[in-house]
Amino acid sequence: MRTPDGIMIVRVLPEDFNSFRIFDPYDCLDLCVLPGSYALGALDDGSGEKENRPLGLFVATVSDEALVIEWMATDPGYRNLGVGDAFLEAAITAAEGLGLSEVQARIREDVKSAAEYFDYCQFDVKKPDKGEYRLTFPEAVTYGKIPRDGDPEYIKPVKDLSPTEISALNDYLENSKHVHSLAPGIKCSSYIDPSLSCVWMEDGEMGGALLFVSSGHNHYPVLIDGKTAYETKGLISFVADKVKNQSSLTTY
Repeated sequence: MRTPDGIMIVRVLPEDFNSFRIFDPYDCLDLCVLPGSYALGALDDGSGEKENRPLGLFVATVSDEALVIEWMATDPGYRNLGVGDAFLEAAITAAEGLGLSEVQARIREDVKSAAEYFDYCQFDVKKPDKGEYRLTFPEAVTYGKIPRDGDPEYIKPVKDLSPTEISALNDYLENSKHVHSLAPGIKCSSYIDPSLSCVWMEDGEMGGALLFVSSGHNHYPVLIDGKTAYETKGLISFVADKVKNQSSLTTY
């Protein structure tokens, strides 16, 4: 399981439930009495100032065909650090070990951030059920569609684009209302750094762009835009992977 730096993922036992109740407004921990059900918690690993402080909660149940994520929550101060990804990877590993065909998630209608996260992770909406959304993981329990390694095949550096693809990029920049609100009038021209800038292009269609201008060892993003959070995070991951070992670079 991938574990974010400074955070550890642990099994939450019944005697520890009260420590995690702050993340459990719907009493999902009570589901752990069901056969096969369990809870995981995220803790500060002791390298920070608040050793073993609870940072998040994950609760899952098991049906005949699927492992079902009943609840997942993270301390707002620790979001976007990979805690949710670590919980999700644990669920997928558990489903594989049990020989199940799916990982599903029940998302309450009033928790929009959770629905957005599972949409980013390429779950498909299956059916609304009494104010909840039920989403099913694609392609059984594989994790390959999530842009985790920073190098999905549909992301290309601007320097590798053909003239036709450059034209498609400029058409995208010109016609996207969202781009106009972020960076009106922007085009892929000589001031864009072609090595660090990249685009998302899938089946010949532009899905987003992350464009930089550079000055010496400093790099400044002038546009970060994707059709969904999935494309946006993929583009950011791609660039982060390129620069993480280049200590002389500064990206703003």
